[in-house]
Amino acid sequence: ISHETGLMKTWPAEGPRLLWQIQGAGGGMGSATIGSGHVFVVGNRKEGVSISAFDLNTRQQAWSTVISDKRDQPNGAATFDGERLYAVSKDGILACCDAKSGALLWRKSYTADLGGQIMSGWGFSESPLVDGDLVIGVPGGKDCLVAALDKRTGQVRWKSSLPDDVGTRGKDGAGYTGVVISHGGGVKQYITLAGRGLVSVRAGDGKTLWTYNTVANGTANIPTPLVWDDYVFTSSGYGTGAALLQLTRAGV
Repeated sequence: ISHETGLMKTWPAEGPRLLWQIQGAGGGMGSATIGSGHVFVVGNRKEGVSISAFDLNTRQQAWSTVISDKRDQPNGAATFDGERLYAVSKDGILACCDAKSGALLWRKSYTADLGGQIMSGWGFSESPLVDGDLVIGVPGGKDCLVAALDKRTGQVRWKSSLPDDVGTRGKDGAGYTGVVISHGGGVKQYITLAGRGLVSVRAGDGKTLWTYNTVANGTANIPTPLVWDDYVFTSSGYGTGAALLQLTRAGV
């Protein structure tokens, strides 16, 4: 849903004019993040997967911090909360850096620390959600599908487990997206498209509220769910299709 107007319908014949460019951020699949006069990029550099900050005025590097020494092109963008940056490497390192200095404040391994897994072979691909004093991630484990961590310390506040009766479509593990916030049915919840389909957990304690398995495929569940009022739209590739769900409150 966009309220923007006056957008160009076609580019000029010569294409958009290049204003500036930055080099040296490293390879990756995620987009850039803007904040406090800097552009932040998660990239695969020779020293390792790094969060790098570049001054928007000078386009010079302000700092660069390695978050994982397993060199591979990261899939997600960093999340900026005004003071800190949060990013997930392809091998599942959730890291927090100080936005001004680049100092590594803490990090957690989705696999080693939280028992997580990805549903197939393309690596963790989310941009973490910052909600209040929490950072919400999707390790994808049976006993830790979604996790809430203290955004300042990395201490785990709660973990959500995946019920046994979620359905047989898809595969165990995280999908290729993070979580979104919904207040459907008057209940604040975090929703993600995981390996077994849509999963919703209660924001207060991580209790699983509902699941929807029909949209899952066994290759890669990728698109971020779209939420609006009491509705959730979900879709998945590889011939699976899409669905619009309406949420109602019951027994919560």
